[in-house]
Amino acid sequence: MFLYRKFYYIFRITISLPFLLPHIFLFYLKDDKITKDIARWSDILEFRNKRGVTSFLKIIIKCKEFRNLFYFRHLMILKSNDHPIFKKIIILPNYIAARLFLKELPTLYIGGDIGGGLFIQHGFASMIQPEKMGENCIVAQQVTIGCNNGKSPVIGNNVRISAGTIVIGGIKIGDNSEIGPNSLVIRNIPANSTAVSQPSYIVKKDGKWLLEKIESFDTDQ
Repeated sequence: MFLYRKFYYIFRITISLPFLLPHIFLFYLKDDKITKDIARWSDILEFRNKRGVTSFLKIIIKCKEFRNLFYFRHLMILKSNDHPIFKKIIILPNYIAARLFLKELPTLYIGGDIGGGLFIQHGFASMIQPEKMGENCIVAQQVTIGCNNGKSPVIGNNVRISAGTIVIGGIKIGDNSEIGPNSLVIRNIPANSTAVSQPSYIVKKDGKWLLEKIESFDTDQ
């Protein structure tokens, strides 16, 4: 199985090489955050050479979510005042060509100050726009991290946000915390915690409005 996967990626990279040249240029112009992203994705996807160009090419071919993240990182370099102008001049045409040759996931939006090592699992229909996010976080599909009343969340390191979760407003999520699926998070979560959504309530029954907690599910009803 390992040999099959190895030859498969070699074949894909070989036939795609003309279209991957801009990505290779961008790989060698990467910053520390991109290096951490590649190492994290390589580790989760079980690629052996965790920081090399081969693993990078495997990821960029296989994972559209990584393309969004990779292009976002280089856009931030272009906008930053911390990088020399000659570097930006080299990045810009390769950035444009890369996005033309390998399309990103169209329903995944990334913004804000995001630390290195972010892993996006599936990622479709997700908006990731915190005020600040730490390193080595995981975000699943159909997640919204965004603004409410002009303020966005501050998220710590090693935080996992599960599918369908909404995290909005000027709240703080502590380090090493996990948020369960389909949660609505509008208050602070301390470090080293696991948060889940409240149970469902019946708000209307037989045409009457009420607030009734669902205690159990009876399959006979």
